[in-house]
Amino acid sequence: MREPGYEVWDRRTVYTLVALQPVTDQWELYVRSHVGEKYDEQDILDLLLGRKPVDHGRRICSAFATDSLQAVGVWPSVLSHPSLQTTPDTLAFGLSVGGALATEMPV
Repeated sequence: MREPGYEVWDRRTVYTLVALQPVTDQWELYVRSHVGEKYDEQDILDLLLGRKPVDHGRRICSAFATDSLQAVGVWPSVLSHPSLQTTPDTLAFGLSVGGALATEMPV
């Protein structure tokens, strides 16, 4: 959930992956175990400016999503790069390669 006054999205796509309940349960446990962690604003800025992100001990949102999918074995192995280098578009590509259904939503 974004804070009030946060920049408006230019697009919003929801990706749906079909998984067995044990995988879903494992993924939910992973995600819940990281509730409250802050994102790495400096790495986000580095990506926007075309610089290689540096590990500051925090992740960007797409890196967190990638890590959560790797944790349950549903991230395509062909994309075995460091999660820190996962941009939102790379995340979308990885989800598509993994068979996720993309649904465009109103912003």
